[in-house]
Amino acid sequence: MSIMFGFLISMTSFASAQFFLDLERGVYDVTEYLTDVTRPFFQWIIGDYSGGDIFLIKCLLLILLFVVINLILRKTTLGENNRGAAAIIAIITSILAVRFMPDNEIFTAILLPYNTL
Repeated sequence: MSIMFGFLISMTSFASAQFFLDLERGVYDVTEYLTDVTRPFFQWIIGDYSGGDIFLIKCLLLILLFVVINLILRKTTLGENNRGAAAIIAIITSILAVRFMPDNEIFTAILLPYNTL
């Protein structure tokens, strides 16, 4: 009886490990697909693809700046009456901010203060 119980436990752990390996592979495949699809678009907006980490940081910073600037502009008199103009100004400002930011300034301005934490 204990041999059967041990065999069932070993099979259960093997099956669950296989599930997580399949899940990990699936997430990796989806991430690679999304990267391949969106890379040309962000490359056209941001500029040169200078490496995986810096390019990802610039993409995320672009999205973050767009959201923050758009929310701020919607609180002004311009954005309250015309949401389209607020969105266009937010897109232009965030693209200009990220496109012309040198790679070394990303580390010194954004990531370096988090080293003290």
